Amino acid sequence: MTTSAERPCARVFRDPVHFIALGFGSGCAPKAPGTFGTLAAIPLYLLAQPLPLWAYLSLTVAGFALGVWICDRAARDLGVHDHPAIVWDEVVGYFVTMIAAPPGWLWIVIGFALFRLVRHPQTLADPAGGSAHRRRLRHHVRRSARRRLRLAGFASHGSRRGATGHFLIPPSRLLVSSLGNRRNPRP
Repeated sequence: MTTSAERPCARVFRDPVHFIALGFGSGCAPKAPGTFGTLAAIPLYLLAQPLPLWAYLSLTVAGFALGVWICDRAARDLGVHDHPAIVWDEVVGYFVTMIAAPPGWLWIVIGFALFRLVRHPQTLADPAGGSAHRRRLRHHVRRSARRRLRLAGFASHGSRRGATGHFLIPPSRLLVSSLGNRRNPRP
């Protein structure tokens, strides 16, 4: 038996909320639904492009506000918090990207590429978007940040762990905190 979360496109043309939340059906693409959602935004952008700036911004804000409710309802109906087929955020995000873009197809393509790059930067390094690549990248960024902070005069103290792993303590307080911590004395 398949659940509604496994078949989000079953109701896309029967329910107007799902039709909008799934990017007019573009979220039903089997691969890269977000990219297809952004592609679905281009015809809407072409309709909105000639509007004055205040009207374009109003339309974008209204799309965002309406999208919050629409995507929430679609997610509740599907039983999944952030289903990949819900791509209305891609449509509104593309509208935000194109706020100051000059007219022309070149800018539409550049805006599409920039939005996809900012939305999913891992696609440059790993087009498959593999989780192993993301883990390595996260590890490298954290290790590099800790190294730079150490070089800047900050040190991590293992006895003061937080949600992110370490609290960073300025060097002036490191000596005081290590002397005052008798449960975990420094070697």
